[in-house]
Amino acid sequence: NKQALYDEVVRNAFYFMMDKMISATRLAGSPPDRLRAFVRTMVRVLSSQGPQMRIVDREIFAARGAVSLPAVDAFQRPHDALAAVVAAINPHAPVHEFSEHLIATIYGSVKLRSIRARLSKVPRLHEPALLARSIAESSLQALLAYGPAQAIDNPPEERVTAQAHERA
Repeated sequence: NKQALYDEVVRNAFYFMMDKMISATRLAGSPPDRLRAFVRTMVRVLSSQGPQMRIVDREIFAARGAVSLPAVDAFQRPHDALAAVVAAINPHAPVHEFSEHLIATIYGSVKLRSIRARLSKVPRLHEPALLARSIAESSLQALLAYGPAQAIDNPPEERVTAQAHERA
């Protein structure tokens, strides 16, 4: 029937996006290289504006009730793959929260740029490659700032400064 056909199209669109992001976390290289690859891939996929992304966006924003299983899986599996990379970079970081924040940052940044371009008729501020590099490098800096004894009264920027002084 038509609903089953539509559900299959949605499932394929979500898995298209998900498979590319998960594959990026499994590339050869150091954990920071794999994090950079994940960010680049997610920015590229979200920036594609191809038919798969239009379907994914429509499903995410339609909010017709319960979230579909493909949608849940499409978010959970890349999140788990990214969390493994984050933990390999810095096991002292709040791995799942950091991963969720990073995915939300990427998604929001890409979608905001495309919305801004459509609303104001101006070109995007940055090419996807520049956006990916900016997000990846700032995320790596933030990730490396977490230490084993992190406390509210010792914010990340103070730890980074203290660690730099210790190395000097």
